[in-house]
Amino acid sequence: MKRATNDFNPKDFLDRFNIKADAILHNFVQQIEAVSPNKIDMHKLKSVTASGKTLSEHEKSGSIVILMNGPRYARLENIYEGQRVLKSSTKGLIEAGFVAQEVNDGINVSLPQVTEEMRKNLFKEVKIMKEDAKQKINKLRTEIDKEVKLLTGVSEDLQRAAKNEIDKSKDNYQAKLDKEVTRKESELKA
Repeated sequence: MKRATNDFNPKDFLDRFNIKADAILHNFVQQIEAVSPNKIDMHKLKSVTASGKTLSEHEKSGSIVILMNGPRYARLENIYEGQRVLKSSTKGLIEAGFVAQEVNDGINVSLPQVTEEMRKNLFKEVKIMKEDAKQKINKLRTEIDKEVKLLTGVSEDLQRAAKNEIDKSKDNYQAKLDKEVTRKESELKA
């Protein structure tokens, strides 16, 4: 169904596109920030079970604290009656593939070395996320283009100009996605 308009403003369509594309870009950046060997290993570490609960649950209850103690090291410390938890943690950490050593009312944990295969797999995840974000931006562009096409009383030249502006903006957002992927690739190589 065509919609009539007396005061067609291509900027309104472009603004709507940009607001929604900004949200897609922001969501993408948040997703790729979660892709990190350290964050994945910390998640794995916090899911180790000790005394019937995960280390994350023990941390939330205040019995222990888990600290990053360097780029590939963590430390578990006794806070409130957490010594029992720490004693039962060492075995679980070792079984989960961590190197754990009890030292001065705590446990020093070495996170596994980041392998080239791990880096490649993480980068594949990032590329999949980028393709998903690009598809969302393309779908958004298509939806806005359809809305512009349904307008009556607007010349084809004005409609074409609006679509061209949206296409330029789409290309700009896709370039931003590529830039974020390049930044993340550099981060994963470090």
